[in-house]
Amino acid sequence: MKFYRCRKSTIPLLSILMLVLSSFLFGSIPANADGGIAISGSFYRQPFELPQGASISGPSIYVVVFNNGDSELNVRMVTEAPRGVSVILSHDDFAIAPSGQQKVLITLEASEDAPAGEHEIRVTAESYSESEGGIQIMGAAGQTATVIITGESAFVTVKSVGPSGEPIPAVIRLMKIAADGAESEFDYSETGILETTVSPGRFIAHAYVADEKLAEESFNVANGEEKTVNLVIETVYFLNFGVVPHYHSTSGQLAFTKLIYVIENLYKPMNDAEMLLLVNHDEVLIEEISIGTMSILEIGTIEQSYNYIPPDGWLNGRYSFQMQLNLGGEPYTYSTIGSIDVEGIVVIEDDEADEEKGSSNTPLIIGIVIGILVLVAISTLVFLNKRRSIKRKRYRISKSL
Repeated sequence: MKFYRCRKSTIPLLSILMLVLSSFLFGSIPANADGGIAISGSFYRQPFELPQGASISGPSIYVVVFNNGDSELNVRMVTEAPRGVSVILSHDDFAIAPSGQQKVLITLEASEDAPAGEHEIRVTAESYSESEGGIQIMGAAGQTATVIITGESAFVTVKSVGPSGEPIPAVIRLMKIAADGAESEFDYSETGILETTVSPGRFIAHAYVADEKLAEESFNVANGEEKTVNLVIETVYFLNFGVVPHYHSTSGQLAFTKLIYVIENLYKPMNDAEMLLLVNHDEVLIEEISIGTMSILEIGTIEQSYNYIPPDGWLNGRYSFQMQLNLGGEPYTYSTIGSIDVEGIVVIEDDEADEEKGSSNTPLIIGIVIGILVLVAISTLVFLNKRRSIKRKRYRISKSL
C-alpha cells in the first residue's frame, strides 16, 4: 500500500516537472512554420515612433531566419506597411543551408506625406521552390510590429570628439527612452557624426570605440528644436588602478604601497606620454611624482607598477593616490582614486626636540660624573689610609722583637 501511494503521488509531480522543462525548452526555439522555416529576432518588440520624413535603423532592429529542415531553403522576404512607410531589408532573397540561419537588418522610412497615426507593419520570410509552373511557396514565418507616425519632429546632431574638441571616429547609437525607461534604437552611425530627424521626447546617445562604450549622454528634445550633442570620449584611459599595501613581517607596520595601473589606448599611437602620481595625506597634496615617460604610447594595453614610500616616512592618517596621464605636456585623463588608512606608526621626535632634551639633561650628566669622581677619590683615600696602618703595625711588631 505504501508503494502504491508513493507512485500515485509521484505521477502528478513528474507531470508538472515535464511541463516546466518543456516550457523552457520550447520557449527558446524560434517560431516554426511549415516547410522547416522559422523566424526570431527583435523586430516585433520595438516600439517604433517615426516622424514624417524620417527613418529608424540600427543593429538592434532585425529578424533571424532559420532553416530547421534537412535540405537547403530558398528564402524571400516580404514586407507589409501602410502608404508612405517603407520597410528596407539588408537581405531580401537568399539561400539557407540545413540547420543554418540568416540575420536580416531592418530600416523603416516615412515619407513627408505619410499618414499620422498608429499602423501595423509586418516582415515575413517565405521558403519557395521554382519550377516550370512558377514559384511555389513551401512555408512561411513572420513578425508583426507597430509604428506610430507623428507630425511633430526635431533635428538632432550627435558628434564624438576628443577632450580638446577634435573629431574622433566612433560608432554612435541613438536610443529613444520610453515612459517606462525602456530603450529602443532610433539611429546609428559608424563615422562619429549622426544627423537625424527624431520624434520629440527623451533620448540617450552612446559612443563606442573598438566595441568599448566610452561616452554617453541623455537629453530631451522638443518639437521643432535643433539640438547638437557632443560626446567627449577619451580613447586613452586608465583601465584599472589599484593600491596594495605591504607590511613588515616583524613589526606589522606599513613598509610600502604597490601602485598597479593599466593604460588602454584604443585609437592611435600618441606622442610624449608621461605618468604622474598624485599623493595626498589627509586631503592635502604632498607629492606629485613623475614615475614614467614614453616617447610613443602605442595602441593596446600597458600594465605597470610603482612602489611608493613617503620621503619622510609614513604618518598616521589617510593617504590617497591618483594617476594622471599627460600627453604632449598637457593633462589628458585621470585614474580613479585609491586610498589607505595608516595607524599605529611610532612618531620619531625631530632634531629640535632632541636638542632640547639633550640640553635639559646636561646638569644631571655633570652631577653623575662629579659623584663618580668623588667616590673614586674617597676610595683612594680609604685605600691609602689602610695601607699606612698596615705598615705601622708591621713596624711595631718588628721593633718589639
